[in-house]
Amino acid sequence: MDDLQVRYGARKDVRIGDRDDKINLVTTIENYDSDIGIGQHINGYKINFDINTWQHDIRPRFRDADIREFAEIARQFQKELREDIII
Repeated sequence: MDDLQVRYGARKDVRIGDRDDKINLVTTIENYDSDIGIGQHINGYKINFDINTWQHDIRPRFRDADIREFAEIARQFQKELREDIII
């Protein structure tokens, strides 16, 4: 299908620093068809990951060390998602 797009979403509870938080995990799989150069054509699927904090939590909650911890948690979730989908 030319216009195929599938989105999977989940929410995970995590601990960042000394606070509980919610992480949104969104994976989008879509058809990808592109000419990248003379005689070069790609037709396949593109997988995107969007990992972020719950949008309804508006309180200030990240300090410098928390941002580093969030990035590590997001990296681990992305690794797990990639393994579940691709491998």
